[in-house]
Amino acid sequence: MIELKIGDPIPLVYQENDIQVTILFDGNSPFTLGTKLRKAEGIYKYIQERGYSAIQLVGDPNSNFLAAFTLYFYAKKIPSFNIHISRSGYISGNRILSERFSTKYINFTRYREEFFSEIFPEFLSYKDTLFEISQKRQVEFKIFSVPRWGISKYSIENIQSMINNLLYIYKINTIYIDIGSGCTYLSFLNNINLGNVKVIGVCIGLPKSKMHGYLSELELYLFGRNSSYELIEPIERDRFGVIRKEDLELIDRLRDKNIYLEPIYSAKSFRRIITEEENKNKEGIFYFHQGGLLPGINRVR
Repeated sequence: MIELKIGDPIPLVYQENDIQVTILFDGNSPFTLGTKLRKAEGIYKYIQERGYSAIQLVGDPNSNFLAAFTLYFYAKKIPSFNIHISRSGYISGNRILSERFSTKYINFTRYREEFFSEIFPEFLSYKDTLFEISQKRQVEFKIFSVPRWGISKYSIENIQSMINNLLYIYKINTIYIDIGSGCTYLSFLNNINLGNVKVIGVCIGLPKSKMHGYLSELELYLFGRNSSYELIEPIERDRFGVIRKEDLELIDRLRDKNIYLEPIYSAKSFRRIITEEENKNKEGIFYFHQGGLLPGINRVR
């Protein structure tokens, strides 16, 4: 049995070249999967209240999302039926967790609904899953279809509670946050205790040109409103998942300072943050590191 304890984010201070950034590392949890485990916990509360007996997950088996949700529900003794979609045969730490702790998994090389519509008829496209989840199979078999990437109104409750604590403890003027699914960024932006804190999103999952429209639609669904977004991009605008030697060099350099990044999200974001001229000689600059170091575990000495 795995004991899941999700601790508070750990503050780590980076200081070089007139720039000081406090990293709030949400990895004080099994396999450093902090923020994704918080989302899973919110979904767990929801399905417990409604009597679901199992869950269905769909996504990349190498993702933090699938690993965290599979692990969490295994620990809670909730069966997890996974659809793994990956073009790569790469076996990461996340994939090992997703395969080891799911009740059953099926592998596909690309996202095509017709491949598994008969196996899991309640699964819809991303947008349909975001706004409407089919109820037929869920009612009959009590299987809850978790929306892709864990995007749900039910998954943000624990994130909001964590943000309240951070805003109470730390004097934050500006906070940077990776934008993958967008849930964590929007949760910060919509926190009732935010005050004058500037929230800046780093566009990882989508380019900035497409991120505004995506966030607008998602925020309307999650919070029933639309905000203005302050967004930046990594120094290089690569296809998602591309790892540059500059990212790996930063990982190696900061590792010696006991600051751990991974090459998909945090290294790209942090490399941009520490090159921002406007951050020089300023106080209260923070970066929220959502955890999930397994994609870069081979970089740890």
